[in-house]
Amino acid sequence: MRRVMSLGIIALGCVGLAVVYMTRQVAANGSGIVKPFTAAVNEVKFNSNGVAGHKETYVVAFRADGSNVTDYHRTLSNGQTTEVKMVEDVKNGRRVAVDYATESTSTYLLPSNYSAMMAKQASACSATAASSEPPILGYRVVLVHDGHTYGNGASNVNDHWKAPELNCFALRRVEFATRKPGESAPHNEAEVANIVLGEPDPTLFSIPQNFVERSPSERHAEFERRFGLRAPTPPQADDVYFSSRKQ
Repeated sequence: MRRVMSLGIIALGCVGLAVVYMTRQVAANGSGIVKPFTAAVNEVKFNSNGVAGHKETYVVAFRADGSNVTDYHRTLSNGQTTEVKMVEDVKNGRRVAVDYATESTSTYLLPSNYSAMMAKQASACSATAASSEPPILGYRVVLVHDGHTYGNGASNVNDHWKAPELNCFALRRVEFATRKPGESAPHNEAEVANIVLGEPDPTLFSIPQNFVERSPSERHAEFERRFGLRAPTPPQADDVYFSSRKQ
């Protein structure tokens, strides 16, 4: 149970370090409007032997202006249910990590070219040739394969089944990551369970006004203080946080 308690705080610590795949796949269409919808996602993490481990269901939702949220509900070892979410507010140009366990927020500024970046991703997906992949939830999908090998030999390989009708949102993902060449790689699999079209519940985007703004390391320290469990800060998390706030 110690690992379950730390999942939310560690996940939020990574906000800003890398683009979150399920949400970063969505972009403005040709008219500059995002199709609003809410998706329930099932995700399973497998170890290097292919044995399923942690499983969870979370919600990803998009507004017509491109604002989006990824919302997790998790159970702590004391039986308390808590919530962690990442809210991207396009109108106000900010990305906010909200951690209910520590009553904290960590706020990042969205890059000035954010809309252009998203539009480029959408164009690439929409221009993909006709797909032979079977539909997912009734939506046509195109399989996009990518990967990268780093200087130290570590690599990642990703397969994303994207739906052009849903602004290139990935309805299924399979992602492998290795630390050195030739090793058996753990991987994650995620698939959307259902899609509800239309503007999402506004409460998903709510950010408690009484929460304290904290850097990732401050938030992790508060988690340790409240729960007595170690919550290491991911490398460079604070650098990304403070760098974003200087934009």
